[in-house]
Amino acid sequence: DPLAFTSAAEAIEENVFAFVELWNESMEAVWELDVSDMQEEDAKEYCLNLLCSFPRDIEDQLLKGLKLAYWQSFTC
Repeated sequence: DPLAFTSAAEAIEENVFAFVELWNESMEAVWELDVSDMQEEDAKEYCLNLLCSFPRDIEDQLLKGLKLAYWQSFTC
């Protein structure tokens, strides 16, 4: 679903730290991200690279988490 990936990339660019918070709430613990020790631009690059290189065999899990995060963005 390109919309989920596009929305995730936009969310990373807009506020990477808020994206990581939503990511950690939406994804299983094994995929938890920690960018607290990174500069903002480094955190953005890290998250965008992760998004682009996410293993395709578990892409459904990523899409489910991204869709949940996307729809949660309208309720906040």
